[in-house]
Amino acid sequence: MKVPSDESCQTQAFPKEILWFCQLFGGFPLKYSSDTNGTKRLRFSPAVFLWGLVVVIVQTVVLMTWLGMIYKHALLSQNVALVSNTTLMAVTMDVFSLTLMIVVVFTSYVRKYPNIINCAELLEKVDRNLSHKMHGLKTRLWILLISLFTVTMLAYSAITEYKRPLFAEIKVLQLFKSIICHFPILNVYCTQAALFFHFTYITDSIAKTFQINNARIKQEVTRRSLVYQSLSSEGKKQEPSTTQLKVLIDNYWLLCDAVCQANSFYCDQMLVTIFSSFFHITVALYYLIVHINLGDIKFIANDGAWGVVYICHLILLIRPSSEVTASADETAPMICQLINMTPDPAIKRQVKSFLLQVPNHNARFSALGFFDLRNDILTSMAGAVTTYVVIMFQFQSQNHT
Repeated sequence: MKVPSDESCQTQAFPKEILWFCQLFGGFPLKYSSDTNGTKRLRFSPAVFLWGLVVVIVQTVVLMTWLGMIYKHALLSQNVALVSNTTLMAVTMDVFSLTLMIVVVFTSYVRKYPNIINCAELLEKVDRNLSHKMHGLKTRLWILLISLFTVTMLAYSAITEYKRPLFAEIKVLQLFKSIICHFPILNVYCTQAALFFHFTYITDSIAKTFQINNARIKQEVTRRSLVYQSLSSEGKKQEPSTTQLKVLIDNYWLLCDAVCQANSFYCDQMLVTIFSSFFHITVALYYLIVHINLGDIKFIANDGAWGVVYICHLILLIRPSSEVTASADETAPMICQLINMTPDPAIKRQVKSFLLQVPNHNARFSALGFFDLRNDILTSMAGAVTTYVVIMFQFQSQNHT
């Protein structure tokens, strides 16, 4: 009799839509390929690496050239007094933060790809243990929605950007040039979207798997307690098997290891991404207030929309990593409640041993150790953004005087 292969129940940590998008725009140098047993595994792809290297070099050169062109026209223009230092500072922060982000993200892909491969394999193993499928139609719709929204926003910006006071004064952009210049910007934002896709997907998968595993642990302990009570009432000394509970506890350790591997891969990428988002939110809110005072409706709509996009991007980026920590932290209190309810001594011994080891495992994401990726960081960033917007207006007032 032929034994069914493990491939029929195989799960993949990354859906192909996310992997293709990240390869195309982010240079994510991994792809699924079959090993000698016919099992599909993540492997390093030299072809995707070379493609990503070319894209990063072109993006960096174009962004630096664009910034140099703005400075050249601004400094050589006869109306240079009309171009404030605050405006040039805002443009410089914008370009440098984007350039730093794409370089650091691609460098992390190349240096740390074994970490994300290990994380993916751990998640796939836990999903096989739980018989849980990781992704479906919702993932495809999410990718399509964000991609269309990004393209629409950038197309609108390309049409209106050339009329901004900075570019009108130094005559660096006309409509056609503005549209052409926004193609590299579109690629850069797609790179950021690619990082957003696979980071939030991995963290959301880990959080949901923690929740499923917690529910299974609760069900298994309850079932084992009922079986023990039934055997005790019948006068039998046999203890129920502890194998399934051991598998679920092992799943918890595997998920903690997956968080550790994912955090090692993403920590520096999250630092530069949050750094870039911080500057973009600050600049967008600054220009929004400026154009509200000037009464420029089209720029109010443009800057307001981009401000909302940047804020939503940051919230959606932080939310799943915060849920990972919350889901992992729910396990120990839940087991403490269950241990007082079960009469089975075998269960008590097993979960007590588990509780002693929990403090040694840290299921948290951080930005290179500077701060944890939790919801409370959003409050701190809101205060910092407000402070820097006020500082930019003070610089603007000094320029006018």
